[in-house]
Amino acid sequence: MPEARHAVTLLFLDIPTALDVRDRQGAEAAARFLAEVTAVLDRIRREHGGAEVRTVGSALLSRFPDPLSALRAAGRMHATADASRMVATQPRLRIGVHCGDVTVHGHSVYGEAVSMVARLASLCALGQTLTSEAVREGLPAEEQEHLRPLPAPQGWAASLGELYEVLRESGLDGTVAAVELPARTQHVPVPDPGAASTGGRRVQLTRWHRKQSTPSAAGLPGHGARLCLIRGRDVHLVDTECPVLALGREAGNDVVVDSPTASRRHAQVEWRPDGFYLVDHSWNGTYLYDEAGRETHVHNAECRLHDSGFICPGCPGSHDEADVLRFVEAR
Repeated sequence: MPEARHAVTLLFLDIPTALDVRDRQGAEAAARFLAEVTAVLDRIRREHGGAEVRTVGSALLSRFPDPLSALRAAGRMHATADASRMVATQPRLRIGVHCGDVTVHGHSVYGEAVSMVARLASLCALGQTLTSEAVREGLPAEEQEHLRPLPAPQGWAASLGELYEVLRESGLDGTVAAVELPARTQHVPVPDPGAASTGGRRVQLTRWHRKQSTPSAAGLPGHGARLCLIRGRDVHLVDTECPVLALGREAGNDVVVDSPTASRRHAQVEWRPDGFYLVDHSWNGTYLYDEAGRETHVHNAECRLHDSGFICPGCPGSHDEADVLRFVEAR
């Protein structure tokens, strides 16, 4: 069959969770896991006009008719994986999307574009979609706003231009919880919730009201400024005597978080002379809410805590999986 050169949109998807299943449960369990997950992802791919190029282990290469279709498929795949109850182990994905010229031979494609889209996926953190300048240029102007430029690895920008992350809660990437960027990238500063406007969404506080605790900060021992973290009947203090409080899933944390979307060492709350700060260093970030329900997402960054509100490690407060802590600043 003759070969031909074509410009195509490629999506490279990796399911690293399969390696964890293999290590814990063996090769047969990993094979069953991959079969169930890829069956669902294949359906999503076909719904968005994609076609399989090849599958090797936990890596899948697909081609799409245009960049927008590929990014919408990527977003739907992430959202489905994040909400998945189809297997015992929740799948997490890394997805790269790139446009370029390839050599087409039958149903297979070859060339530098294939190498570059695979490299994009390798740069991703779990749950993230990264894409290239070529994909951005192929999107309608209104969709380009959903891409955030990131510092590119050495040698990348010279050949392919900017590197982009698909923003969460965009029309491109569904409502996927944000995840930690690779260490080689940098993060855009998170807005201070004490500013005139955070630009965040509002969510209903019904679930918080059910879980909200009743202890009061009044009458607590000590003096000066302190922050009270309230969870159930437990009250934790952050002040000059206890300036750091760790949150996470591991038993060694000061506050052990029940949410499956929280990291083992998720975040910490710190006292500083100028106030109290939440410092996030997790995979999925931390969601902060004021009393009106205005949301600020803090991801691999820090944010000043003002007055009172709610902390949801790893999951938005409107989700059933959210583990909610109330904070109250007392003076």
